[in-house]
Amino acid sequence: MKNRIIFVVVGRLGKSLTTSKILPILASNEVSHIYVFREYAGNPLRNVTYITSSMPMWIKPTLLSKILQRAFEPVQLLYYTFKLKPFLINGYQLIPKGINSFISAKLTRTISMMSSIGGIPEIDTYFKFNWFWRNLNLYILRNSDVVTTKGKTVTDYIVRFGVLRGKIHTYNGAIDTARFCPNESVTKDIDLLFVGGLCEVKGPDRFVRVAKGVCEQFPELKCKMLGDGDLEQITRKMIETLGLSHSISIEGYIEKPEGYLQRAKIILMPSRSEGLSTAMLEAMACGCVPVVSNVGCMNEAAIQAETALIVNNYLDIESYTASVLLLLRDSSMLASLSRKASVFVRERYCIEAQARVFTKIITELEDRKR
Repeated sequence: MKNRIIFVVVGRLGKSLTTSKILPILASNEVSHIYVFREYAGNPLRNVTYITSSMPMWIKPTLLSKILQRAFEPVQLLYYTFKLKPFLINGYQLIPKGINSFISAKLTRTISMMSSIGGIPEIDTYFKFNWFWRNLNLYILRNSDVVTTKGKTVTDYIVRFGVLRGKIHTYNGAIDTARFCPNESVTKDIDLLFVGGLCEVKGPDRFVRVAKGVCEQFPELKCKMLGDGDLEQITRKMIETLGLSHSISIEGYIEKPEGYLQRAKIILMPSRSEGLSTAMLEAMACGCVPVVSNVGCMNEAAIQAETALIVNNYLDIESYTASVLLLLRDSSMLASLSRKASVFVRERYCIEAQARVFTKIITELEDRKR
């Protein structure tokens, strides 16, 4: 194992997503210790220390406390960069973690690695004055030492704006295929699954509408929704209004979703925006077939009629419904896509495969230094 320290700055990234980014780095044997900057501590892992930015419990969560926390995070990162002198700072999500990571790296002459995980909307942003934020994001990407994206769509986009293709790597993070894998001992009793935040961008309302259409042909349809969010109560009301309480249950946030994924036949993700969904890759690894919108880098793994069915317009309820019905009616097609999806993730996104990508990044950085 090489005697290197690196920082991974993830902020409020979920526990599972954070772990998926760390596992390949550990498996690469290119670093001796990882310091993860996160709002709260994540899953315990060997040679990993979490540096948290959460406010003390006695401070009530108010707008002022949030502002103070956001102001504290870059100062904390800069302090530890001077103190521990990492080999590399890897920032996730361009605003604000990427900005904080970039500034700390430049002020301390540390290698900067920016990871764009939210697709083109992460770069363009939905904020007011988005022209300013977009130009700032592109400036950071152009001037970072390494850039990682989820796939060709985002890579081609940022190259158009002057980011050197030679420093861009497709690096997703790993799926633990020992944990996320098919389980022949369980019955696939969930016909349709939703995994994600119950928020507008993920389209829980579209999921419910699709389920309504499928129920007209399959009255005994069983659906589960894993996740929570601002639209939970609205989604529950919609389920009740459409008379789907017997078909759809909202399970809330699930810490270990593999049990649900192994039981599910189809995962429906009618998202308005994605990078390359880790939830989708985990489902595929378990043999759950995706029906997804053609956004972001989803088609890097969701390959039409090979590992998934893709709907080009994220608002096209009829096409989602037709795709789900096709799979439920054609058991041989469902089985074929299930098998191919699982193999695809095991080959491309397992820990070992993604560790090789990280090792290549470090090797190129070392060569560049020499």
